[in-house]
Amino acid sequence: MLPPIGCSAVLWRKHRAKPLVASYISPYLAEMATAHVRRAPHQQRARMAREIEAAERAIAKRREELATLESGILMFSPDCNPDLIPSVRPYLRGLYFGYRELSRLGLDAMWRAEGRSRSPRSWSPAS
Repeated sequence: MLPPIGCSAVLWRKHRAKPLVASYISPYLAEMATAHVRRAPHQQRARMAREIEAAERAIAKRREELATLESGILMFSPDCNPDLIPSVRPYLRGLYFGYRELSRLGLDAMWRAEGRSRSPRSWSPAS
């Protein structure tokens, strides 16, 4: 049997010579396990660095687009100050319903009611 790729022949011979006992961990297996443990944070850091670089490139592109818009605003109304225009917070939809799904469900319930009252007062027992 040939040694695995990346394993030294000496380590492989030592691994093959030892009998398999529950308390024994071969140096090859220990090295292989620690190699994965050591490599995982490096790979995670590399992925995170790549995401940060992509986000920075996207921000730089948006800044250029913003500068282009501001120059257009100043060209048509030179007395306007684009820095005084407030930013708009993006609308974040809820996670429970899709786009226009809640209104569709409400309308469907109204159609199925067939004229019966669905007000909260009709839910409580009559007093």
